[in-house]
Amino acid sequence: MSLGAIYLWEPEVTGKFPNLNESERTAYELYQKHRNTPAKGRKIKDWAEFMLSKVIDDAYSDYFTEETKQWCVNLQKALLADDYAVLELDNFDHIAQGDALYRVFYEAVKETGVGFYEPRFAVWGFSVLQVPDDAVAQVLKSYLKPLSSEQQSFDLDNIEAPRNIKKAEELFQLWCSQHPILKNYELNTFYNRYDFIEPRMCEPDAKTAIASQQRYFLFFNECKNSYYQLYFKLRSFTTSHNINFSFDLTNHFLTPELKEKFGKKLKFRIDENDIRDIARRNSSGSYQLNFDIFFCKWESAYGVKKFFQEFDKFVSFLHKHFSNGHLQSLQAWAYGDALDHVLVQMHWSQELMIIALGLDKDYLEERYQFHQEILTSEKRDSELEYLNNSYQEYLVLMDLVKEAGTALAPYQKRN
Repeated sequence: MSLGAIYLWEPEVTGKFPNLNESERTAYELYQKHRNTPAKGRKIKDWAEFMLSKVIDDAYSDYFTEETKQWCVNLQKALLADDYAVLELDNFDHIAQGDALYRVFYEAVKETGVGFYEPRFAVWGFSVLQVPDDAVAQVLKSYLKPLSSEQQSFDLDNIEAPRNIKKAEELFQLWCSQHPILKNYELNTFYNRYDFIEPRMCEPDAKTAIASQQRYFLFFNECKNSYYQLYFKLRSFTTSHNINFSFDLTNHFLTPELKEKFGKKLKFRIDENDIRDIARRNSSGSYQLNFDIFFCKWESAYGVKKFFQEFDKFVSFLHKHFSNGHLQSLQAWAYGDALDHVLVQMHWSQELMIIALGLDKDYLEERYQFHQEILTSEKRDSELEYLNNSYQEYLVLMDLVKEAGTALAPYQKRN
């Protein structure tokens, strides 16, 4: 007996009417007895045709993956070539990946009257003979919601967790279209990895991999010769999200001729878990996160609602500091100063780059020596080499920015 298998049989297949504890055994015995019996009726074919017609219906396309649709197509083809009175289906739960296909399954058995045993709800049935009594109607009424062709509405106070990745995509797009800030920017949605700031990271099928179970949402904008990208990757409803805000400042500081001399892009990234609230400390003594997006999973209505609340705060934070194309906030954080109790914890490479763009050679030397001592004491030789090389590059960068006349205004550290 295949554990967890579904069994289907034609009307001519008869056997004892089981009690609840014997329903799976009875279905398996029918299968064993009649597995090589040619079919006289076509109830199993009718069931498969009903399943396929519902799964490929455009009105319900967001419920089913391409793999599920192909499985139904292959099943129908197999029944045409292998016409037996009983059928065993393994791994149906893996194919279904949720309630939608189970809903279609029970609608199909109710419509066709095919004999069946289904282990998830432990139902054995043939026409009106069912264990438990009237089980099909009860499953359809109490456990499996009807499929809906209506578009998902957005009401943050009455939000529902999306049932699949397509609904999640629709929900996020709808929220952005109504957001007071994001509605003014173009949202780019990809099925596979894509990055405007880091083109080398882009997958060639980013726009065509429609069967993907992840989504990449990107806002991209240019202001005062600086490129900005807000990035959100939704990969699972049960895991944390990848969210960051990136800059490409190369054109802001360097002319085309000077870019050739430097040879590297001036890139900067802020991850939401780098943003800390200095008014709050955790048990280890470090500053707590300013945003809790990292823990907002989409598996529940509460998690989705909390995500949008925190993401709204994150977008407002970015808009406040960068919407005008100015970079003074980056300078403050690079010097270790907090703004409204908020501090962005930078990697040393980003910190030194911002200091160099302000032509502060003395403080650049001070911070270089500080990080050099740490990396030396921790014997992180490869990163120490990277630090030494970067420092020399930033000295060159200072000369180029000074020549271009694009340096940041001098910054006076607060403490």
